[in-house]
Amino acid sequence: FFFFYCRFCGSKIHVKHLIFEIVGFGLGMGTFAFFNTNIYFVIILFTGVFTLYLNALTDIEEGNIYDVFALFPGVIGLMVRLVWDIFSVNNVHSYKYNCFAPYINDIFAKETPETFQFFKHILNSQTLDGIIGVLLGYVLFAGMIVFSKIILKKEGMGWGDCTLAMGMGALLGSKLLLVGLYIGFIFGGLAITPLIFLGILKRTDTIPFGPALAVGFLISLFFGPYIFNYFNLPLPWLFCLMRT
Repeated sequence: FFFFYCRFCGSKIHVKHLIFEIVGFGLGMGTFAFFNTNIYFVIILFTGVFTLYLNALTDIEEGNIYDVFALFPGVIGLMVRLVWDIFSVNNVHSYKYNCFAPYINDIFAKETPETFQFFKHILNSQTLDGIIGVLLGYVLFAGMIVFSKIILKKEGMGWGDCTLAMGMGALLGSKLLLVGLYIGFIFGGLAITPLIFLGILKRTDTIPFGPALAVGFLISLFFGPYIFNYFNLPLPWLFCLMRT
């Protein structure tokens, strides 16, 4: 029941591969539904969606999240943020697309000291927010890994989860990283707990956490504006790009 057969060689093909294809198609359609004309947002959106799905699949199939796939979105994210910051410095009108604009509207004022202008721009730069996202992802997961090994005397999170959090922290920024982690942990708990009670999984089983992280980050990427508006929080830079 759970297998199909190849029409050419007759080998078994598990039904999960069909499910993977359907989910991938759904993500692709969802990505185009959120498509935006802003090139920065488009790059981050496509990079985030497809690298998250790739990392979730490798974790399910092989039990590993490969560093090159996990850190790739981080490299792209930092490059996009750096280009944005450089463009913002060279063109004052680009600040109307920056969600930090109310705080930096005097950055080019003549009476503002040049040194203060520089440091104020650095503090409001999106590159810095990406770096903070990387460090935040590393500190949180490295702390949980060390706590599990030293205090609990057992394996907890894997370093692949840590590198994935670092990569997505650079791509999404610190705010969306925290939202994605929160949703991912909740989703992981809701998905795993019934399986343990039903006896399908045991507490000692190794359970891939990458898919739960991917779900959390995807929800924060697609539905972040609704989440931030619901709590009356200022939108992160990424969602300000959706308005341009």
